[in-house]
Amino acid sequence: MAYVKDFIEYLNMERYEHLFDEECLRRIQCINEEYGQTESHTVILEVNLAKEACTCDFSIYIDNPLEPFPETWLEFDYARCAAKDKEPCFFKEVSNLYEGDNEAYLYRQQLPDMMGKELAEKLTPMLKKCLAAMKDLDTPPYNVGAMNGRGELSSLRLFTEFMTRKAIIELLRRLSWKGDTEALDQCLARLESYGRKKFIIDFDVYEDHISDKISISVETADKKEKSVIRILDYLEQKGLCLPGKKEDVIRFIRVFPFPKPFMRNDISHFKFSFEGGKVTGAKVYLRQGDLYTLKTYRAWYHPVVMNLELTSRCPLRCPQCYCDMTHAKDLDYEAAVERVREAQACGVRTVNLSGGETLCWKPLDQLVRECSRLGLETNIAISGFGFDRKRAEQLIEAGVTGIFVSLNGSTKSVNEKSRDGYELAINALQILKEIGFPRTRVNWVMRRDNADDFDNMIRLAEDYGVHDLVVIMMKPDSGKSLPGVPSKEQMYAVAEKIRQYRGSLSIVVEECYSQLRAILANSFLFNRNIGLERGCGAGRDGFSVNVDNQLTPCRHLEITEEFDGIMDYWKHSPVLARLRQTEDDIQDPCSMCRFARNCLPCMAIPWNMKGELVMGDETCPVQRPEREN
Repeated sequence: MAYVKDFIEYLNMERYEHLFDEECLRRIQCINEEYGQTESHTVILEVNLAKEACTCDFSIYIDNPLEPFPETWLEFDYARCAAKDKEPCFFKEVSNLYEGDNEAYLYRQQLPDMMGKELAEKLTPMLKKCLAAMKDLDTPPYNVGAMNGRGELSSLRLFTEFMTRKAIIELLRRLSWKGDTEALDQCLARLESYGRKKFIIDFDVYEDHISDKISISVETADKKEKSVIRILDYLEQKGLCLPGKKEDVIRFIRVFPFPKPFMRNDISHFKFSFEGGKVTGAKVYLRQGDLYTLKTYRAWYHPVVMNLELTSRCPLRCPQCYCDMTHAKDLDYEAAVERVREAQACGVRTVNLSGGETLCWKPLDQLVRECSRLGLETNIAISGFGFDRKRAEQLIEAGVTGIFVSLNGSTKSVNEKSRDGYELAINALQILKEIGFPRTRVNWVMRRDNADDFDNMIRLAEDYGVHDLVVIMMKPDSGKSLPGVPSKEQMYAVAEKIRQYRGSLSIVVEECYSQLRAILANSFLFNRNIGLERGCGAGRDGFSVNVDNQLTPCRHLEITEEFDGIMDYWKHSPVLARLRQTEDDIQDPCSMCRFARNCLPCMAIPWNMKGELVMGDETCPVQRPEREN
């Protein structure tokens, strides 16, 4: 759950000068001072698209599940945001009005609470007439609101649920609406091509009539950017949207979501004012919400993971290694500390320390201690070289969060096909078991020559009290080749074993092994491998710093660029932008794969093997005929 203060902070991270000027932001901050600690799923900023003024009304969603009408909106009119008395307009969602005695509760309790007993009694007869007409047309109400915050004390506002054109015209006829129904019908016909085929309308209810002015709410057919731009183009052509406001609305929906607490921008709906036989204005309702949708986001607002490659030195010679051992280097300690501090200030939560052999980097303990001081989760990957009980205790005392031991086989004969140092890894696991370290993890790179050993790896991990067995996807080696890719049958067999496992061990498939995650998450109705965690996280949830202190998308994607800092790189890197667009042009064989929408394969493979950043992994066995690797 997010708080109002979180949404306002998220809003202020970007500048939308055509939507909210400094005075508007100051007034929103006034709301924050009083309502910042209020829990909310959603806030909405109501913007008039045709007016030069950069102002907005601000609405907060509040949920009280104990009430008959649990959902309440508090709308703060721009003119009242900075006032000492910030009396809002109240809107109650009453779509469940016809359940039980809810309708009686509305008249007996809810309306008097919202607008006072005297006014409620005056308006009730006309409200009943409106609700009866809606019920007769099989249309429930959506909202009932009191406009106290605007000083409109002689009426209430009633919102319908979604209605067809025909039903809207019939409802207004039954309520003796004085407006031009023919012109309204023509207006609705035009709007049908820009959104859903149904509309929400709202109007003011007085003692003996409804307002001449009504409002028409239009939702785009989907939440895709192109649908929003299409309706904005229409509004601009009709003189109902200023170019600058259109530009900033598009910027608003393009901003990446915030990871924790989760928040994202989108458009709730557009609203048209209709009076005197014509549309007199248009508004957009900019929404910030914390409910994760099925939309596939391209990246987080800021990185959440940073990998620091501390050294390329390693005494072992693993056959699968991707490092260039001929020119071994170390990352400068001061540079590492500066990167860690900058990353923490940018919102990074997890720092992965890697090599080469991480324990060959002498100031490791000091860096772990600094990460711990900053509140960062700090993981290290080791082979077991140079690891003894004293070294383990030093790292634990420094505050290490997780220790990942690299091991590719349950026996030396299986392990040495791709890794060196079997006895070293087993010794490290034994030490960590004896100490009782709670966050020991094993990195197991799945290959053709060890996939059939998976059951034995599970038992080994259980025996050593390992917390996580992490299934890692093969990456190109130092010669930019990828020998020994598991077969399709092996991948499905491992996936089934993971699915059926019920032991004490946590079996985790890393994000970039998206093919295996897609197989695991597949079900009869849908595939749950969605969202930002569905695959390659390079430039989407994290980045890497190499031994030369250069920023790269991933430790396996050595594409360096020069930027002033991490956030400058995150926002403006052409390489990261390209990585976030790969699913827009899916190439073979991915384009023919049934998992194409639920898989984002490792980008290091096409880059290292073909020099391209494309979603088209020719090494993937899932949707191609079996062949020798």
